Amino acid sequence: GNTFSGKTVVLKEDIDLENKEWTPIGKSLEKSFQGTFEGGGHTISYLKVTRTNENVGLFGYVADAEIRNLTVTDADISGSQNVGGIAGNAGAGTSFVNCTCSGEVTANYVKRIGGIAGVWNNTIPASPITLQNSTFTGNLSSKDSKIQSSLTDFPNAGLIGDYSTESGTGILEF
Repeated sequence: GNTFSGKTVVLKEDIDLENKEWTPIGKSLEKSFQGTFEGGGHTISYLKVTRTNENVGLFGYVADAEIRNLTVTDADISGSQNVGGIAGNAGAGTSFVNCTCSGEVTANYVKRIGGIAGVWNNTIPASPITLQNSTFTGNLSSKDSKIQSSLTDFPNAGLIGDYSTESGTGILEF
């Protein structure tokens, strides 16, 4: 499949997905979205993703990608882990600029759920992962029975679910 490396995909108008089941773009590092997604200030509304696996969101897996000027509203996204409103798994070199998401994001594993990205996976070679002027409003929840009714006690719950690095270094710029 095409990773779109070096390419730009432009959203030309608002899209209403009407709560129809969406298949996330990018399944693994080898099949991740690696280009630029220019939202152009447009909105994708009523995004619905219901999966039992990991790497779940509008994008399942992105690496060395830029997602910018995008709004996702009324999202209803669920998966096992690495679940995010925009991307489930954001690999090294990825940036989110001017991205907004609102809705419900649910995972079975509480450490890897976020309003923008479920996990920031900065593996070798480590390169900056950037989050600029991006917001999430809505509910993050876990199906894990060990977790109480809210994620407020978890410092990593919010825009980014978890951050991992194999190299011992990494940069997260806000």
